[in-house]
Amino acid sequence: MGIVLKSVMAVNVINFKFIFFIIIMVMGNDLVASENETDEANLSVGILCQKNNIINTIPEVYDPINSKYGIDVSEFQGKIHWDTVFDQCVDFIFVRASEGITIQDKFYGENMTVLTEKNFFSGPYHFFVIGDDPEKQISNFVSQIKSYRSPNLAPVVDIEETSFVYTPKPDKKEIQDALLKALKLVEEKTGCSPIVYTNLTFANKYLDNQLLSKYKLWLADYNKTPVTPNAWMDRGYSIHQYKTFNDFPGINSDSGKLDLNRSIIRDSSFEEEFMCEYSF
Repeated sequence: MGIVLKSVMAVNVINFKFIFFIIIMVMGNDLVASENETDEANLSVGILCQKNNIINTIPEVYDPINSKYGIDVSEFQGKIHWDTVFDQCVDFIFVRASEGITIQDKFYGENMTVLTEKNFFSGPYHFFVIGDDPEKQISNFVSQIKSYRSPNLAPVVDIEETSFVYTPKPDKKEIQDALLKALKLVEEKTGCSPIVYTNLTFANKYLDNQLLSKYKLWLADYNKTPVTPNAWMDRGYSIHQYKTFNDFPGINSDSGKLDLNRSIIRDSSFEEEFMCEYSF
């Protein structure tokens, strides 16, 4: 009886150790999975967000299955409280890097450092000045990008009515040739095909060259159903800037004003459409 009892006790100890080992393994796997999910969440912050926030309170455009939602910022927004901004379920952010030949955004480095450290969807944009040499403009843009950690979204060239700073205005062909040269240089220097930011009126008046449709379009149009510019009619727009919002949480300058954007995901994922590995 004593021998049998000891044997039973030994078996129970072994079983207990085995069960304890299994529990530890399961907990470890859950912890790794949790960490992986956290890393993945840094690249998909807003897609599953259900709480009330700025992004999902505009029901006519809120479609988290087919779109991601983002903002664009510059030094005009001042020092940004990023944790507060992230609470609004923003998915992606474009940051002004430069303007013209000499201007570099004074908050670009700080903003991009925060975003890249969090592995957040983020990309740089350059404000194009019509009349400035396109090669010198893109050198300014690229030098700013290279000074900090590389972003993960394609670069953007912003051209619109306020891009006119010189008189007399260049003719349409000069504008198109300069922009096409700038876009080609961005692609050559970064290894990423750039995105063109503009609006319907400006695009149809000055950017009606079909060669421009090689590049994705970020369209500013505050109508519920935006109209695609003529040059991009076959391709369509890839990002829609749909609203200017005042008092955006975390933005303390310029009356808290921000532009809201959404990606248009058609036959591929957001990552396939907009992510890019910079070549420097």
